[in-house]
Amino acid sequence: MKGIVALCCIFLFLGCAQVSVVEHEHGLSLHPTDAKNIKVFVEKPTDKEFTKLAEVTVDNINTWKDAVNKLKKEAAKLGGDAVYIVSKISTSRIGVIIVTGVVIKYKGRNQ
Repeated sequence: MKGIVALCCIFLFLGCAQVSVVEHEHGLSLHPTDAKNIKVFVEKPTDKEFTKLAEVTVDNINTWKDAVNKLKKEAAKLGGDAVYIVSKISTSRIGVIIVTGVVIKYKGRNQ
């Protein structure tokens, strides 16, 4: 019985995705964008100039797809155009993924 309760507690904890946002451009007020239009890069883009809006970390995520979707939603809330990944950690023991990305706004885009 104690084992079942402990297992339920672990699944409850793992089921709650957590998001941490550290803003780079404090006071910058942008309209939210559509998460479907957010681009995700595995490295810092070099083809366009941009402003870093925030660093977003999502954890307690079970799949890479879920992590990317959560990053896109957070980027859209901040008014971003894209996110580039700066850190990805997978724990094979319990299948938890922790991803950190930088939300960016391309210069010259509607602000």
